[in-house]
Amino acid sequence: MAFAMQGVGAVIGSVFLLCLLFLSNQDKIDCSAVGHRPSGYSDEALSSVWRTFYFIGFIFVAMVLIYRGLILDEGNGHEKLVARKQRRLEKLGESPSTWKLLKFYAPRLIGTGGAWFAWDIAFYGLKLFSGPIFNAINPKGDLVTNNGYLLINNICALVGYYAAAYVIDKPSIGRKRLQVASFIICAVLFFVTGAIFNTASPQLLLFLYFLSSFFGQLGPNVTTYVMAAETYPTELRATCHGISAFLGKAGALTATIAFSHLTSPQIFFVCGGTGILGAMFTFFFSVDLTHVSLAEHDVQMELFLEGRLDEYKGKLNDKKHLSLFERMTGRHGEYVSDWANDLISNELTMTMHGKGANELTIHNNRIEEQADAT
Repeated sequence: MAFAMQGVGAVIGSVFLLCLLFLSNQDKIDCSAVGHRPSGYSDEALSSVWRTFYFIGFIFVAMVLIYRGLILDEGNGHEKLVARKQRRLEKLGESPSTWKLLKFYAPRLIGTGGAWFAWDIAFYGLKLFSGPIFNAINPKGDLVTNNGYLLINNICALVGYYAAAYVIDKPSIGRKRLQVASFIICAVLFFVTGAIFNTASPQLLLFLYFLSSFFGQLGPNVTTYVMAAETYPTELRATCHGISAFLGKAGALTATIAFSHLTSPQIFFVCGGTGILGAMFTFFFSVDLTHVSLAEHDVQMELFLEGRLDEYKGKLNDKKHLSLFERMTGRHGEYVSDWANDLISNELTMTMHGKGANELTIHNNRIEEQADAT
């Protein structure tokens, strides 16, 4: 639901922009007015519109920064993480290299980062070039008309955000199925739009565009963010999520550069291709962790760093929570449904005999948290 505020912001932004166009008297084309360009608009008025629009956005950003800096209290999560690292250092005698951990999670990074890269080519490409696209669909439309279409598009996208929140936790659907299906649906819609762009009616093209926005938010725009946040242990979560997001923005940059040399139909064909690419990344490399506790990742990572990965038999080894690549290559261990409880019992026994106290400190609370969550 928090991520859906992105959609709320887009809708509110479109409303503000339409209001500014009305207030600046740029709601109609008037080529005869003094100071207006041949297209019928005033450069001075439009300059004021976009500057005011950005200033309104700055006000919201400033409010968030003030709240974050002066009101919001910092949690103790960082302190717990530092304490865990210190215990590990005392036990192992050295700190694990980030590179070693990244190599272990590399296949999943291909899934989260690759899907995000593919989606942001389409998402930001169509957003950045929505002006030329709407002008091509509706060449006689004025600024208010075309920005009104953008508002409708953003409303359709917002509905998609909330629809995603409704279905994403359902075991019969889950993150991975939702992302693959939505990628394929968007790809089909983009291919169809590109194929009929020069012959179809504006109403049909707008309908297809709005429909693709709904399915885009229902699936990849939400799921790429969520899956990247759920796929990694606490210590690597920000790093791997950041790498995945970086690859997404690399996709956005690719679209910004490449789409300027393409026609509107070609843009839709490219977006269709990236939809297929995103579905493939997801299908082969992504994992579905619906209703899997984040604590599982931390336990698995600790055992990996201690050279005891073969002892991990938790939910991350369950085939329904493995990627196709992991199942095909055998990059997983045995799954035992009661493994978490068994490990707690074993660690307690070792502690009673004066062994493994550090391991219990590291694992016990996390495993109990996982057991409670499931």
